[in-house]
Amino acid sequence: MRKWLVGIGWLCVLWLAGCKDDGVGERLLARAEAVFATAPDSARALLDSVALPEELGERSLARWCALYGRVADTLYIDLPYPEPFRQAYTYLRAHGTRREQARMGLYLGRAYAADKEYERAMKVYLQALDAALACEDYNQAGYISSYTADLYDYEENYLRAKEKYAEAETYFRQAGNMRSAAYALRDQGQMYVFVDSAHIALPYILQADTILTTAGDSSDIAYIANALGNVYKHLGDTSLAKRYFWKAIQVSDEDIAPDYCALADIYIEAGDFSNARICLEEVNHISPLNDIVSIALAYNYYQLEKAEGNLNKAISYLEAYNEACDSIYSIRSYENVAKAEKKYEHLKVSLENAQLKEERQLLFIHFILALIASFLLLVLYLFRINHKNRLIYQQNLDLERRSNAISRLQDELRIKQQELKNLSNQLSEKNDLLDELDSRAKLREKYERLSEEETLLMERISEQRKDLLQSSAIAQKLEKLSRKVMPGMDKSLLTEKDWQSILLLVDNAYPSFSAQIVTYDLTPAESRYCYLALFHFDAIAEARLLNILPDSVNKRRQRVRQKLGITGKEVDLYAYLIHLA
Repeated sequence: MRKWLVGIGWLCVLWLAGCKDDGVGERLLARAEAVFATAPDSARALLDSVALPEELGERSLARWCALYGRVADTLYIDLPYPEPFRQAYTYLRAHGTRREQARMGLYLGRAYAADKEYERAMKVYLQALDAALACEDYNQAGYISSYTADLYDYEENYLRAKEKYAEAETYFRQAGNMRSAAYALRDQGQMYVFVDSAHIALPYILQADTILTTAGDSSDIAYIANALGNVYKHLGDTSLAKRYFWKAIQVSDEDIAPDYCALADIYIEAGDFSNARICLEEVNHISPLNDIVSIALAYNYYQLEKAEGNLNKAISYLEAYNEACDSIYSIRSYENVAKAEKKYEHLKVSLENAQLKEERQLLFIHFILALIASFLLLVLYLFRINHKNRLIYQQNLDLERRSNAISRLQDELRIKQQELKNLSNQLSEKNDLLDELDSRAKLREKYERLSEEETLLMERISEQRKDLLQSSAIAQKLEKLSRKVMPGMDKSLLTEKDWQSILLLVDNAYPSFSAQIVTYDLTPAESRYCYLALFHFDAIAEARLLNILPDSVNKRRQRVRQKLGITGKEVDLYAYLIHLA
């Protein structure tokens, strides 16, 4: 037994060693959730500090992915590699709610899209949209449709993208999210601009502007004003284009560099070089500039200097523009390479970790197999020992049995000897038996007299029991109910309380009746009927009490008689039951 306890202890140690410790990951998740509202950058750093999210428990991994998705939405960044989101999505599809499945499907699709796996992203978006609609989460459905439209936009399928943006607008309106519905309208208009149908795009952008004027903030209004400026620029209405670009600049101080660049482009085309230079100088004062604006600024200066005839400056700005483009291309190529390298390193570490986990599981399996083999050997050993013990035990039993047989033969011999002695004594007592015959006749007469007295006593007891039954309150109640006709009744006149009174009274009057009834294969209803039959009502009275037809009473009596073994019609059921009692 001690060896077995030691073996089980080692088994538990190995099992605990194979379990994953999610304590550190859980603490990091809790800290990231706590600081997310006030410091999303810190929350991102905490989430990134989890080197292998896939090694977290399934529920913890789902929490990590959900929080990273919220951080990405807040900071406007791409999601990391798709693998943890794929595992979380698989887990939630089996154990999560529809709402959780829809949200994680959106994040997984965006991760696939960031990784340029557009087909996988589209498949996941379609599944997530079904989940969102199933739980009527129309706001989530709107975002899923918007990101699906983005995929069509990447593939330059602008009309199909427009349809998905329209679908997103419908879902946002159902959810009451008018701000997002306005941006969906804006996106529909952009798709028409991309197919050179700016006149069709204009109503969509105007409708979005109307919504955001009341539902959006200053940055939203400025953003839509920029979109209107670009549409009017495409339509050739430069006065309205300038008006909306200036409106975007006046409404918000954030990200106004594109508005100044667009104004400069309009002024250059119109020959108003002074205002164009003023706009470009305003862009120079904005810091920092993003890469796209820097390239646009260099190209606008090139156009301006070229239009004014300053060819040397124009060439220098064109060279700066080309260098900026090349630099951006190089930086993005480097970022792609770095991203691929990081993804490779992560995959390598994941595979190594999976291999270590597999080796540990293999070691555990080998230990279990060795333990099973040891157990089988022990069982075989114990079986052989037990077999030998059984043989010894059988031999002892055989010896004891033979010893007992000898003892019984000796006892029989003594009995025979005693019988012989008794026979000899009986021979001498023959004469005395003749004198005893007269006394035996007297004893026979006394026995018959006592039997008659017993019979009379039994009859008196039976009559007293019958009187006890008939004079009881429940018997009188049954007598009254049996004479009533209750039309419209759909159940028995006897309540459960009445039945309890009947059972208690009969058990008191006939103590052995219940024990006798139990020996037969009667249903509860048939047993109760036997109790009722001791009151000796006729079939009509019983039918009224039970609220059934007399024919049903006769059928019930017949079933009870069959189960009690009453075969002859001359034997009355009541008499038979009284005899049992």
